[in-house]
Amino acid sequence: MLEYGPARVAEEPALLDFANMVFSLSHEPTDFKALQPFIYGQPGFSKWTQVAREEGRILGMICTPDGKLKAGQESLQFGYIGTVSAHPYERGRGIMKELMRHTLDTARAKGLDFLALGGQRQRYQHFGFEDSGAKTSLYITQGSIAHSLGKNQVKDYRFVKAADAGADDVRQALMRHQAGQLVCERAEQDFPLILRNWGGQGLMVYDAEHFLGYLYVNNNSVDEFAFLHAVSIPEILLAYLQTVRRDGLSLSLRPFELSRHKDLFACADSWSLSPSCMIRVFHWQAFLQTLLRLKASHQALQDGKRVLEIQGEGKYLIQVLGSDVTVKETAHQADMTLDPLDAVRVTTQALSGDLYPKHPFYDWFPLPFDIPAADAF
Repeated sequence: MLEYGPARVAEEPALLDFANMVFSLSHEPTDFKALQPFIYGQPGFSKWTQVAREEGRILGMICTPDGKLKAGQESLQFGYIGTVSAHPYERGRGIMKELMRHTLDTARAKGLDFLALGGQRQRYQHFGFEDSGAKTSLYITQGSIAHSLGKNQVKDYRFVKAADAGADDVRQALMRHQAGQLVCERAEQDFPLILRNWGGQGLMVYDAEHFLGYLYVNNNSVDEFAFLHAVSIPEILLAYLQTVRRDGLSLSLRPFELSRHKDLFACADSWSLSPSCMIRVFHWQAFLQTLLRLKASHQALQDGKRVLEIQGEGKYLIQVLGSDVTVKETAHQADMTLDPLDAVRVTTQALSGDLYPKHPFYDWFPLPFDIPAADAF
């Protein structure tokens, strides 16, 4: 008989073997310990894992590490669903549906504000998840940078793996990261491990005299960067491309960061926009208020009051007055009623104004939302 529940510490080696087996058979050779060293490279991941067992045999698992997403002066508690796996010989028994139900119930009981995941969109819409947020991907080449800067050669920069850098420099890089917006809280001892997630690499950047900051590079894509000084990031990227002898790379920016990095946008050969991840929101009041306050901190919003009803979740009175934003549960009549999937689309998707051109929420949406790629699971 199938039974479902939390994983046990003693099961961790077997769970890692199970996940590697399932994904290797279903996709390509997979080593989760190398792919996710922050989670699977050290003991303790069982506390985040739900398991399906039959007579002691593991037939399915879902791991959902939790974290804190900083948004301005506030934060949101979230979990990131990953390693969704069922034994390939046991599919068709509803194992994944039941494990997802246990995972969602556990996350809500823990008080998480939302859950995130990546995967096939229609498959996870069944469980209440929808695409959210936005990432701008710039494709930058040596030629496009040189044309923009007016030069082909740059001063010398050094790129050192985080594991080989001095502890003080890694600490400074972490502090600069934590000063950003929409970043996940990271412990100092975890920072180098997180920068190795997904086969990525954290590179500390130096000029002749100073430590400047860092890049997180994954599969020829710079998915994260932070610098301590006023530097020319295009020039650093040109130096990096010359160092690794590649013609081009992709670089991720959130749309609200573009105004601070016009030089990067100007030297991009091309660009594209895509969702950040899929989410299911449990605590809409906190989600809306935290992210709308973040938006109001760097963009003037139209004053007003509106009531948003989300079916099955509640009604929320949203009020904006200057930089003061509040969201409260209410019994007032709704200005718009949405199901949870539509609510995610209206409030977070970059195309929300085009998908819902008559929505009554002024210029409040879309909200700034993203989870850094290195913290994805």
